[in-house]
Parts: sequence; C-alpha cells; structure tokens
Amino acid sequence: MIQAQYSSLLLDQTKDLIWVVDQRLYLLYANKAFVNVTKEVTGEEKKLNEYIFEDKFVYDNKENWTTYYKRGLNGEHFEIEDQFYNPISNQVEYSQISFKPITDENDVVVNVACQSRDITSFIKSNCEAKKILDASLDVFCTIDEEGLLVHVSAASFSLWGYLPDELVGKAYQDYVLEEDKAKTEEAIKAIMSGQNTKSFTNRCKKKDGSIAYNYWSATWDENSNLIYAVARDAKEAIAQEEKLVRSEQRFKALVQGGYDLYAIVDLQGR
Repeated sequence: MIQAQYSSLLLDQTKDLIWVVDQRLYLLYANKAFVNVTKEVTGEEKKLNEYIFEDKFVYDNKENWTTYYKRGLNGEHFEIEDQFYNPISNQVEYSQISFKPITDENDVVVNVACQSRDITSFIKSNCEAKKILDASLDVFCTIDEEGLLVHVSAASFSLWGYLPDELVGKAYQDYVLEEDKAKTEEAIKAIMSGQNTKSFTNRCKKKDGSIAYNYWSATWDENSNLIYAVARDAKEAIAQEEKLVRSEQRFKALVQGGYDLYAIVDLQGR
C-alpha cells in the first residue's frame, strides 16, 4: 500500500475532526469524523468545494471563525478552545482546535488545515476538581518562578478578603507583611532548591487592612516550573506561639534584670 493510502487511512480512522479550508473559505477536504459529526449535528452531510459557513455547525459566531481561518491563511499556527451544544448528546461539548497553514512549493500559504480534538471529559474532570478545591476552607494556589500567582482557589476570599481574580497575576510578596517578607522569600527559595523545607508561617495584609496568619505547605514541581501550595488559617496557633515567646521574654527580663534571687522548685522541694 503506497504512502498516500496509509495517510488517507490514518486520517479517516482518527476520532479527531480534520478539515482543510482554502483562501475563499471553501471546504477542500474533510475526514470521516468531520463528515459524520457535522451530519449528526446538522442533519446534512457537508460537501466539498462549498462555502464553509453554509451549515450551522459550530458557527454560531461566524465573525470569530472567519478571523480564525484568516489568521491561519495569513501564516499563523495557533490553537483555540471552543464549545458548542450538541443536540444529539444533549450537552455542551468542548474542543481544542489547531490551525496550521499549508504552503505550496513557493512557500506561499494556500490553505489552512484544521484539527479538532474532543476535550469534554478533560474539561469536566477539571471542573469537578475545581469544585472540590473551591469547597475547601484552605487556599490552594500555584506560584510561578517569578513569584506571580497563577491559580488561586475560592477560599482566598474568606482567608484574605480577595477574590481569586484579584490575585491571579500578582506577586505574592505584595501581600506579605514587611516584617515577614525576608523569611517568606527564604522559605520559597529553599522549597524551589529542593531542600527539606516544606512548610512555613507568615502574615499578610487582608483586603480590609487586618492581618491574616497563614500556615503554608508547599512543593516545587520541576516539570511545570510551579510551586504548588496550600495555605490555611493559623491565627490561633501563631497567636499562641507569640504569646509563649512574649512570656519567655518577660520571664527572662525579670530574672536577669533584678537583684533578687529567683528559683523554680518542684513538689519535692528540689
């Protein structure tokens, strides 16, 4: 079997939708998956050498899709995520669609090849995971190498007074109290360098100006270059720790600063 036949067989057996559009926005090629899905959704079989927008399939926003095709035909290789309502499955389905320019022997773009991959199950599983994270009283977040917050769970509002959208893209150090910045930076560097440090405490200023006491547990992931961290309310624990330190300091000052003799005696008089 020659290479072209293998290629055609491969394209027709994949579950991804693959199609090619020319400069006129006419459909030049469509694999079986594309033909079957468009027929299932619209009730009509998509024909070649016809204007791509002839039917209603996934083209609720014709203006956006025209822009996508034009970008590909202008030589840009890119990906988008899209969603549409499938009346057959009676649910919203999600796709990741890539656009790749096709050039002729003179390296001039003549067509754009499109490939749509179903990511519905991935999106739904992520949504379920997000629901679980957002239901937690602890804040789950990720921080990049530059110290910017990439993702923040919903608990940030109850713990710090900020909605997740207000924090994403901001530097975490912007919210840390000045007195705690140095030790926080030191702990983060230790975590990123692979040292045994996995947890630390600090304080940050809440949106209303009050102080939040945080207990952090974090780990560095080399594959994604992200810190995965969890912050929980540690107000009582830190307050008790500070109270103990102050008590020890007062006792030490009392003993060392006076002229009287002090001793601690147990029940046996020792």
